[in-house]
Amino acid sequence: MISPSDGVIELTNNAQTAFTRLQFGGTTSSFPAIRRTTTALNVVLADNSADAAMTAAGGTFSGALINTGITTDATHTDSSVCQDTTTHQFYAGSGAAGICLGTSSERYKPYIADIEVGLDELMRLRPVQYKLDAEHGDPNKLLYGFSAEQGEGSLPKLVGYDAKGRPNTFDYLGVVSVLVRTVQQQQVQLKALEARIH
Repeated sequence: MISPSDGVIELTNNAQTAFTRLQFGGTTSSFPAIRRTTTALNVVLADNSADAAMTAAGGTFSGALINTGITTDATHTDSSVCQDTTTHQFYAGSGAAGICLGTSSERYKPYIADIEVGLDELMRLRPVQYKLDAEHGDPNKLLYGFSAEQGEGSLPKLVGYDAKGRPNTFDYLGVVSVLVRTVQQQQVQLKALEARIH
């Protein structure tokens, strides 16, 4: 271990070349290790074993966190991962079905107004059934929902766009407030009809 003039601690072997494996507990392949490749730093249970899970207690991480071993949650009891927007700590969602509750206080909403969309916009929205491609989900699972392209034609403020300006995401949760507004509109219409009848 040496420390160059820039203050960075560098791990080297006896020949003072960069290390490729840092063993713990011994030098044989039966011991866990941190193994360096040209593109990654891997944690392994043994020298030549498959990559193992790495657990960190406390500490701060910066940059992108990438998990290449994610699989479906269909057989697990789970919840969403939520981030505190001030401390950036992660928490488990505690809302219905484990979703993140989100920040909803009027204290954080400098602009509030009644929505101007309702029944007419919902009638233009096309509910569909679909399957995702293998890159974005389980290609064998049938799902119900909407597409960003359909949302753009009815509720464009709920649509997110990619770097090329193409419709990319659709805020399903935002549809809930439109549904509530629609029910309210219909109730007003029903009461007006009842008043005419009686």
